[in-house]
Amino acid sequence: MFFSIFRDIKIAFQNFYRNIGLFLVTIIIIILALFSINLLIVLNILTNASIDVIKKKIDISVYFKPETSQDQVFSIKSRLEVLPEVENVQFLQKKDALLWFQKKHKDDPKILEALQELDDNPLGDSLIIQAKKIKDYKTILNILDERQYKNFIYDKDFGDYENFIDQLNLSSNKAQQITLIISIIFIFIGILVIFNTVKITIHTRREEIGIMKLVGATNWFIKIPFILETIICGIFAFSFCIILFYPFLYIIQPLISGFLEDYNFNIVSYFNRHFLQIFGWQFVFIVILSIISSILAIKKYLKV
Repeated sequence: MFFSIFRDIKIAFQNFYRNIGLFLVTIIIIILALFSINLLIVLNILTNASIDVIKKKIDISVYFKPETSQDQVFSIKSRLEVLPEVENVQFLQKKDALLWFQKKHKDDPKILEALQELDDNPLGDSLIIQAKKIKDYKTILNILDERQYKNFIYDKDFGDYENFIDQLNLSSNKAQQITLIISIIFIFIGILVIFNTVKITIHTRREEIGIMKLVGATNWFIKIPFILETIICGIFAFSFCIILFYPFLYIIQPLISGFLEDYNFNIVSYFNRHFLQIFGWQFVFIVILSIISSILAIKKYLKV
C-alpha cells in the first residue's frame, strides 16, 4: 500500500512539472484568493485593535466648582463607585484637574487661550470616571445630570466616542465586505481554473489514459494522480502566498505603528503567535477545494 501511494505521488509530481504552464495560472489565482482572505483578517485585527485603543482613552472628566468642598466631591465619588457600570473613579485635586483639562483640550486653541486669560484656576477638584462598557457612559452621565449635582459641577467632558466607534465599525465592515466579495470571486475563478486545467490535462493525456485502461489499470489508479496534481498545485500556491504575505506585513507595520501610536501592536508578531489558527484552516480549505474541483472535472471529462 505504501509503495502504491508513493508511486501515485511520484506520477503526480511528474505530471505536475510536465504541465507546469497549465498549473501556473491556477497557482496565481489561488495566491490572489488567499491574499485577499488574509487582507480580510488584517482588517478585522486592526479594527479590533483600534477599538481597544479608543476604549482605553474613554473617560468622563467631571470638573467641580472651586467652592465645592472635598467632602461633597468624595460623597459623589462614593456613590459612583458602587454603580455596577463603573470600572474606576479617580480623584484629582484642583491643580491636577487644570492640567488634566489642558491635556484633554490640547488640540483646541480657543479653550487654551481662554484659560490663559484667566488669573485664577476656574476649576475645583475633579473626578475621572471609567465605565466597564461604552454603553454604560450614558447611565453615568444621566446620574451626573441629576438636579442635586448641578450646583457642584462646573463642567463634564466626554467625547462622542460611541459615534466614532460606530463609524469605525461601519467603515471597517464596508472594507471587509468588499474584500470578502473579492475573495469569493477569486475562489470561484480558482475553482473554474482548476476545473479547466484538469480538463485540458485529461485531453492532452487521453492516449496515455487509453493505454493504461487497455493494460488493466483501475479507475482509481487513473484518477488519483489528477487529484494529487491539484493538491500539489494548491500546496505550492499556499506556500507562495505565505512567502509573499509576510513581506507585506513588514511593509505595513510602520503604518500601523503610526496609526496606533499609543498601542504597542505588531501585526507580524500577531501572525506569528496565531500562525496555525490563521494559516492552518486555509491550508485545509485549499486542499479540500482542490480535491472537490478535480473530482468534479474528472467525473465529467474522464470516462472511466
